[in-house]
Formats: sequence, structure tokens, C-alpha cells
Amino acid sequence: MTELLRPVVVIDIDYVVRIPNSKPGLEFRENVRTAEIVMRAGAVPTLHHSQPPWDSEGLWRATHSFSGIAVDWIHHLLDRGIEVYWASTWREYANMYFSPILGLPDLPLALIDDGYRDERQAAWKARQVVELAPGQPLLWIDDNIPRGDVDWVVSRRSQERSARTHFHRTRERAVGFSRSDEEVCSRLLATWRHI
Repeated sequence: MTELLRPVVVIDIDYVVRIPNSKPGLEFRENVRTAEIVMRAGAVPTLHHSQPPWDSEGLWRATHSFSGIAVDWIHHLLDRGIEVYWASTWREYANMYFSPILGLPDLPLALIDDGYRDERQAAWKARQVVELAPGQPLLWIDDNIPRGDVDWVVSRRSQERSARTHFHRTRERAVGFSRSDEEVCSRLLATWRHI
């Protein structure tokens, strides 16, 4: 596989890797990992995010749940030399708060705060993802990729690259990236190895 054709995976965090905490008594779900994270006021995203309930010290301590399937799959991709980017509104805070507790290295960011404040979140993501990895196969995994944004991304990647642009939407926000998502995405990446 040449460097030019090496697949790139961009993956959202919320409802894909990070999933809602279960109701009391149901915390121990299969393939779910939990960790307590302490966030600091001033060190969280403001674009497309509301502020957590800060304590008197400007901290927010909370237990977060993660799809163990997503975490293991990202590790597997990195071990195979596949580029993985965070495509999340958490931007640089993804590496600050989530990568360390998931045992991941700092991942490159597909999204930055580029000053646009009035766009829908999905459109804001699509506009930045389209610029990523020209000439390389691209797999974007998210819980929310509207059809219009899919069409917009495909129309802006060249005809040759459009055939190798794939969008995968996770189906259940409470589950995030599941075993069936892993199977579909792994199968796709396996076909791209032969391009």
C-alpha cells in the first residue's frame, strides 16, 4: 500500500467513542469502559458545547463511559499504521481528557476552531473534513452525518477520491461504536488495501 493510498479514519467522540452513562444499576454493560475525568474551567470547548456544572474550584469531576469496542479498534488501526484523526467538537481537549485514559497517543485533529460561529455542527465538521488527506481513502465515522453534508463532501473531493470517501454512521447513541460497526468499517478498510 503506497503512502498516497493509505486510508485515513476520522472518528467522532460523543455517541461514538464516549457514550452516555448508564442508569444506576446498569453501569456494567458489556464492552463499556468507565473512567473518572476531572475537567477545568477554561480548558473545555465552547463551540457547539454547553458548559459543565463547575464546582467552587472551577472543576468538574464526572464518570464517563466509553465504547470498549471503539477504543480497541482505534488501537488496532494505529498498530496497523492507519492514520486516525479525532473529528470532534472536543478538538484539542480530546487529547487532553480522553486519549490518556483510553491508552491512546495524542491523535491528530481533523477539526480546529476556525472562527465560524453560526454553522450547524455537522456542516462545520464537513467543511473541515473535506480538506483532510487529499488523494487518500477517507472513512468518516460519526453519529450524525446528514445526507446533505455527505453530498457536499463528496462533491468537493475529486472524482477519483470520491469513490474512496465513505461515511459510517453509528446507529445507537447509547451504545456508540458497536461490534457491527467494527465489522462494517474493517471490511471496508480491507477492500481499500488493494487499491
